[in-house]
Amino acid sequence: MNNSNWYALFVQTGYEDEICKMIDCLTQIFNFSNKTIYYETLVPKRKLYETKHGITNQVIRKLFPGYILIKTDDIEYMYIISKKCFHSYRFIRRANYSFSIIKQDEILQILKLMDGNGVIDVSNVFIENDKVRILSGPLFNYTGIVKKINKSKKRAKIEIQIMGKNLPIDVSIYVLDKLPNDDINKIILFKKTIEEYK
Repeated sequence: MNNSNWYALFVQTGYEDEICKMIDCLTQIFNFSNKTIYYETLVPKRKLYETKHGITNQVIRKLFPGYILIKTDDIEYMYIISKKCFHSYRFIRRANYSFSIIKQDEILQILKLMDGNGVIDVSNVFIENDKVRILSGPLFNYTGIVKKINKSKKRAKIEIQIMGKNLPIDVSIYVLDKLPNDDINKIILFKKTIEEYK
């Protein structure tokens, strides 16, 4: 939709997915303008490796806890609907009280990292000395946003811009012990001192 923009809705943490379902239901029940309203909701997530009691598991965590991203061509209507959701708080606004639109380049940066289910998957990397090759996954070709690699925790710290602010976020990496033969000639995309958390 050409006239649609992305907005951020601040909600109670832990109820993001539930509120998306409530918005879907309420939008079907109420239609104050008697016209077709275009909207889609998104709760960006990421796969992470987490270790508990010596056991490492892969879990899915929300990228922006407490926020829902909404794309719509009628923000006033979505505002009214969101106010009917018990755990919904407010849309992010500017100083003049107009709704803050998420810039196109900011939202595209996030969307390109996610798969079809709205999840940032694990990237495969190979580390040799202080050089890192990103072989596959969402970080492939997006190494400019990689700021730090934590080999022991299998995480990469990336920096994305959202609502005009630079936000550091951890995403998972799978560190390969050996570089596959067909990847030997791949360009080294990221070169930085590997920083280990103690």
